[in-house]
Amino acid sequence: MPPETTEQPKTYAAIPPWRMNLKWLVGIILLIVFGITLVFGALAKATEKETVVDATTLAVALMFNRNGLDDESEIKEIQRKLKLGRTDSFQLIPGLNITVTAEDFNLENKTPREARLAFFRQLTEPIYDEGAAGLAKLATNEEMRQSIVESAGPLAIVTAERHALINKIFQIGLAISAVLFIALIALSFRFGRLVSPAIVLLITSVPGAVLFFIIKTTAGKNLAPPKISFGESGMMESLGSLAGVILPPMAGAVLPVYLVPAIIGAALLVIAILGKIVYSIVRRTRRSDTSKVNS
Repeated sequence: MPPETTEQPKTYAAIPPWRMNLKWLVGIILLIVFGITLVFGALAKATEKETVVDATTLAVALMFNRNGLDDESEIKEIQRKLKLGRTDSFQLIPGLNITVTAEDFNLENKTPREARLAFFRQLTEPIYDEGAAGLAKLATNEEMRQSIVESAGPLAIVTAERHALINKIFQIGLAISAVLFIALIALSFRFGRLVSPAIVLLITSVPGAVLFFIIKTTAGKNLAPPKISFGESGMMESLGSLAGVILPPMAGAVLPVYLVPAIIGAALLVIAILGKIVYSIVRRTRRSDTSKVNS
């Protein structure tokens, strides 16, 4: 009786050339599409309401408070005016229908920084929700309304409407990427079905993950002084201080967009390597057992 033979596994040489070429084409397209998708994912995260309003509130508060956000003198002056006027509230900015009360600036319940940020948030939140027109609605006269529309430009660049558009593009990119990932896996062979998507994930996500991790952990330490004061620093120093305070939390919000696919890619690569090692050991053991039986 002839010796029993085992069926040899399919080798890479047996894969049709057209399939290999198509796999490379799909992989290159996927690299481009998924890379762009992650950029829009980062923009979608960076333009979320909480992130943008917090950042713009801090920026506006810093620009309007030359003695810093932790200074108590201006807040005590507001408290003095409230007592002298014998009123519970008054308009801090003439022509703008935003009133403040003694409780808003009660330093027994909140810090000067918290009080200032709570006030300026009333200015930036309407801008995010409806653009310059949102803040203009709070104007009590036409002159103030016109001034807001003309000067709110930079703050009105990022709005809820633009965030929705960016998020929609991100969702479309994810859908296209998912189809391409499935095609890449189907065209791959053996452990290449893990390695191929892993390489795409790592190439597109690791640079961004490293960049935003560095910004998150070092920007604030390097650029932000303990107490920010625009009155005591030059323009470049002021911008550096502002960036040092705003960039780290924004980078922290964006980081997961790149970190999650990087972790998934690394996990797939490790699984593929371990699987290949185990497969080789099992295959070698089976060959050894077969040789012993045949002999």
